[in-house]
Amino acid sequence: MTRTTPTPQGSVPKAAAQKVTDYGAQVQRHAGDWLEHFARLGYAAKGVLYLLIGILAFQAAIGWGGQVGDSRSALSTLEGQWAFGRFLLWPIGIGLVAYSLWNLFRAILDPEREGSDAKGLLKRFFFLISAGIHASLAFAVFRHLLSDSGVGGDGGGGTRDAVGRALEWGFAGRVVIAVI
Repeated sequence: MTRTTPTPQGSVPKAAAQKVTDYGAQVQRHAGDWLEHFARLGYAAKGVLYLLIGILAFQAAIGWGGQVGDSRSALSTLEGQWAFGRFLLWPIGIGLVAYSLWNLFRAILDPEREGSDAKGLLKRFFFLISAGIHASLAFAVFRHLLSDSGVGGDGGGGTRDAVGRALEWGFAGRVVIAVI
């Protein structure tokens, strides 16, 4: 029979936090390039979205008919005013999902080592908030893309038709549907 020495009171939470940190480092090592590319895709989508909002604000400022609005109105304008807008919404939506998942990863596993002090926890909390915001925006993009009636519509038959068309793409279509 082996004898274990009792641990001091404060060391159990520290040991658990260290295990979580070690697990996060292992996940980051194993994910490697895949995680980095995923995060870059997310940052690119976020950049395109903010650039689009800036262009619309500039158009409104000089009187070319742009309307200053939020991200959702910018995406609707992208589809409505530009011929290739609907095509661009797909990678933007996928990128927003990537950005949301990257922020979720940052909030939970702390790959950037923000820490568990008050400042680090606050930063990680805001990563979690950002993940939720960008996930809801991605949801709105895909809902818009899969409905014929637009952002505010019920999505009825248009959604069923779009899902059916996506499933005809084979494995790639199933992946798109699963992501949505």
